Amino acid sequence: MFFAKRVAVLSALSAAALISFSAVAAIPASAATSSRPVTPRFAIVCHADACIQTASKGATLANVNAWANTTTFFGHFQLVNTGCGNTVANSPNETWPAGGRHYTFTNIQWQGGVCGDFWSVTAWRHNSNGTYTSLGTVGFQI
Repeated sequence: MFFAKRVAVLSALSAAALISFSAVAAIPASAATSSRPVTPRFAIVCHADACIQTASKGATLANVNAWANTTTFFGHFQLVNTGCGNTVANSPNETWPAGGRHYTFTNIQWQGGVCGDFWSVTAWRHNSNGTYTSLGTVGFQI
């Protein structure tokens, strides 16, 4: 009798644990509360036609490569610290081949900044009328 009660209690606890685990596992990724990207170190991250990869990372400075994913375009890449919305740097306006040559943003002060370590790079196509069109913005964390 003691053994039967013990088995019944263990079975009930096991079932409750499985139900709790299933409920947690069923929460969709889109329900996450953080809107900030968390980028694995040196990962390639693309969104639309903008791609980045942290090329090197020191104690306080980093270098980040940016390139066009699938479209060759004339224009530039813009690096922004999204914590404060400050443009940190722009590449030169030139032709950027799809999947080809990259631009390296160098000596990015990343650690200990007031604005945090969250960044974005936008690929901007220069239009014939002098305006720019975004081809994609990729957010990342150094």
